Amino acid sequence: MNTVSRYLRIAQISRAKGLLGEVVVISDYGLPLRFWDEVTFAIVPPQHDVPRSCTVETATAQNDGESYLLKLSDINDRTTAAKVVGCYLLAPTEACQGIEVLTSESLKGTTVVDKTYGEIGTIVEERFGIAQDIWVVEGNFGEVLIPAVEDFIVSRCSEVITVDLPQGLLELNN
Repeated sequence: MNTVSRYLRIAQISRAKGLLGEVVVISDYGLPLRFWDEVTFAIVPPQHDVPRSCTVETATAQNDGESYLLKLSDINDRTTAAKVVGCYLLAPTEACQGIEVLTSESLKGTTVVDKTYGEIGTIVEERFGIAQDIWVVEGNFGEVLIPAVEDFIVSRCSEVITVDLPQGLLELNN
């Protein structure tokens, strides 16, 4: 495995905010807040006068649902934070195992099965939105729009995604 394939781009640093080195990042995948804990990120492209890696000391979700205010380790002032604006945060792939369903290149053709209702159908389209992504699934219930959120996904085995949809979601699509 080469060095590049051991990392997944998670977010881009969009701006410095505050006096203590906080930055606003735009997440590539709308990750939950708990993802930011205990992961050591690489900052790329590397620069000689700022850290090349960091951990997240604090994370706060912003109102738009796609960005976070992060306090990164070893970035303690606005000047240093401004130097990493435009850089990307990369996470080791082993830290990303829990988000693999949401970060897949394409899920078209994947079968979706609900724990209660059984097979719902096959993903025919992925719609990428500001708050969340949507899977367009066609099958036994006609066309169903399923929010691709971590809370609904139970598991993924080869070409099958098992979900636990909230009561009433299938009826909304009819």
